[in-house]
Amino acid sequence: QTECIPTAPGEYVPSEGAWSAEPCQPGQYQDIPAQSSCKNAKAGQYVPGEGYESPRTCGTGEYQDTEGSSSCKTAEAGYFTNQNVGSVNQTACPPGKFQPNSKKNFCLDAEPGHYVPEAGATKQLSCPSGQSQQLSGQSSCVKPDTPIWLTILMYAVPAVVGGTLAIMYLTNKKKNPGKSRDKAYMYSEDMRKR
Repeated sequence: QTECIPTAPGEYVPSEGAWSAEPCQPGQYQDIPAQSSCKNAKAGQYVPGEGYESPRTCGTGEYQDTEGSSSCKTAEAGYFTNQNVGSVNQTACPPGKFQPNSKKNFCLDAEPGHYVPEAGATKQLSCPSGQSQQLSGQSSCVKPDTPIWLTILMYAVPAVVGGTLAIMYLTNKKKNPGKSRDKAYMYSEDMRKR
């Protein structure tokens, strides 16, 4: 034979004088004929077997952060993939959100009456006794606000009572300004007479 045969897509010939083509290995592919090497699958992609002409894309809830991979990784519980397909990493659910299941591309909001204090949570927590949370997707609970009437009562009553006592004292002092002095004077006069 006077001519060489070009390799088909999915195959390669690594050196001159080869008798046959080699299939691209898992994690690699070749989409062009007559090549001496194969291409690595990019991050977010994979090649599951030999002889592939093109890579596959990681699916929903999956990711791949390494080139030349033969499979994808599954997003763990508490994490999600932030793209529908082809994700290159998993992301922790932020505070206020959680994910109890693996292989998901979303997180769930903490429900009212619950909270999620840290990233990467797999469950929501109930608000502690004496605290509440009316909103969803929150990272903490709050102590209930004191009703306005109680606030007024707490500050107004002591102020009114204190003010009334002060007025009574001042009024009484004005009515009898020199009474104590008169008594002292009378006492000293009595002493002189003796």
